[in-house]
Order: sequence, then structure tokens, then C-alpha cells
Amino acid sequence: MSRLLHARLLSPNLIAKPVKGRVDDDPLDEVLAMERAREVGINAPAFRRLASHHRKHYMVMERIHGLTLVLEQLWRNISCWPILYASPSDFVGYLNWWLTECRPEFCKARTELMLEPEREHVLVHQDLAPRNMILDASGKLWLIDWGHAGFYPTYMEHFGLEARTLAMKWLGEGTWAAWWGNLRWSVFRWIAIGFSYKYNRPRRAFCVVSMRTYKYRLDKSPFSNKM
Repeated sequence: MSRLLHARLLSPNLIAKPVKGRVDDDPLDEVLAMERAREVGINAPAFRRLASHHRKHYMVMERIHGLTLVLEQLWRNISCWPILYASPSDFVGYLNWWLTECRPEFCKARTELMLEPEREHVLVHQDLAPRNMILDASGKLWLIDWGHAGFYPTYMEHFGLEARTLAMKWLGEGTWAAWWGNLRWSVFRWIAIGFSYKYNRPRRAFCVVSMRTYKYRLDKSPFSNKM
């Protein structure tokens, strides 16, 4: 369920979104992500101010009028063509520690899955779900809910899109609309992240890391305080 369902409507053009997350999360991270996205031409809501009420914090931002892409019929109206951040070495250092050095007495070192640092990290949304895409009355597509955004390797966007695709159950129906929706969603994924085969190794590495961090959640790598 989208966190935006709990946003408060302040006026016809403004909403207040509750700031949630971990205790050490900086609410301005999402603000900076939206501003950076707008700078490069992505349609993201404009931030107005950070407000407090009854010991809760809210982000006051522009309200985007339209319907989210959870509704399958909206996919027919979209044009196919688009108009806390660890360093690359620390990021893969954290993953490689879990792959090769975590509990050596119990876990096999998966050296074949070790990752190399990217030359640089890029801004990724990490929650490109249909519920976070709004089509306005003029046919312009907007991206909302930048709470998970940050500078990471490009494959982080791919993993997020893979998970969100599974939530679109109507794409699995044996209908012409589902076939056409699959095609459009595939084009969108290709525009956003390119070909998925490039991420086979990171995907396998993340599967191993996810299982080990869940099983040995109290373990800390030398890179944990840098993530």
C-alpha cells in the first residue's frame, strides 16, 4: 500500500505527506531527490516546506491531479517515449563482505558473485510502481513518492522494477489488454533501466546477501556504518 494514501489534503493544489522511516533518516533526503529529478526534467512534485504538528513531521508539496497507473486502462494513454548514500567502493564492499566473509564456519564464500564498484552512482527512484505514477489531464506522466530515492548503482532501479511488476496481477490475464499492457510496461522498463540480462550477476549476489542478512541480522560488516 502506498504511503501516500495517508497524505493530508491541505488545499486543491497542496498535500502534506507524513515523514516516515528509520530514526536516523533525514527527511530532506526525499526533498533533495525530488529537486534533483526536477532539475534533469523528470516530472516530480514541487516541495514547498517541512512542517511539524503534534510531534509529527510533514512534507508539504504540490498535489498532482490525475489517476495512478494502477488502473490498467491508463496504460493506453501514455506515450511510449520519454521526453544516504554510500560511495561505490563502500557499497560493493558491504555486499562483498556478506558474500565472502560472513560466518565462514557456516557460509560458503561466493567469490564468483563478487561485484566491482561502479564508476559512479546515479539517481534512482527505487519504487517505480504504478501507484507512484500519475497521469494528469494533459497526458503528462508524473513520478511521486521519492522516499526511497538515492544515488546507487543502476541495477538497484532494476531490482525495484522487477518486484513492482509482480504486483501488477492484471498483466497475467489472458486478454488483449493484458498483452498490450505487458508490451507497454516492457518498453517502459527498457527505457528506465535498459536490458535486464546485464544485471544477472548483481541479482544473484543480492539474493545471497538478502538471505544472509536476514538469517544473521545481528552481524555487522566493516562497511555497515557507511551505508
